[in-house]
Amino acid sequence: MSSVEALLFFRRPAIGNASALLRDAANTANSGQACILLPLTARDQEFLDGVLVEEGEQPIKLALCSKDASTGSLWILRLSVYSDVSSPFRELYLASSTVPAETDRNWRLANTAFETLARVMRPCCAFQTLTSVEGRRDHLPSWRQIPEVGPPRIFTPVTYLGSQQLSDGELTKRLGSLPAWRSEAVGEGWILQASRLPWIPPSPEFIQALQAIPPGAIRFATAY
Repeated sequence: MSSVEALLFFRRPAIGNASALLRDAANTANSGQACILLPLTARDQEFLDGVLVEEGEQPIKLALCSKDASTGSLWILRLSVYSDVSSPFRELYLASSTVPAETDRNWRLANTAFETLARVMRPCCAFQTLTSVEGRRDHLPSWRQIPEVGPPRIFTPVTYLGSQQLSDGELTKRLGSLPAWRSEAVGEGWILQASRLPWIPPSPEFIQALQAIPPGAIRFATAY
């Protein structure tokens, strides 16, 4: 059993409380063309309707499914908001377990949801990966590894940089020149996907070019 996970960072002045952020995420994902989020319980529906408010780090559970009915079963997605009082960010964390036979499909479905969230919600940074240890989050960057401007100190199999981080055209030019499976503008930011699937390691040329981006010493966190 593996887990597809994503972490989106929002600077505090730009967003509301945890409840509002979760509702915004669900509504945003539903605005896309390829997937939809459905509440699983009456409590989850009340949360999305605004009847329930701040719930701390207690997650809500939504079913993420393709709008194309031919893709099969629903996929349970857990959403939580983390908020360290010393951090300038509020973090939206998404996780969903997947069995080996469905990992490829679920990864692509998660990619669609991730890109929709990044495009519409405009986080300053966002990261997506695949792991066998759900909830540890040590394979995802912490807020201390995200500078005020410029690239984060850690990149994951899929990394999104918002307009706040793209301080000048030079960073965009370097990202665009990386020998990655995908590196292109998405909304107001930039998305970088090292390989088509997370278990395919990026090339040595990709790692070398990534680490050469100023200020240097960028680490690529592989999926595991």
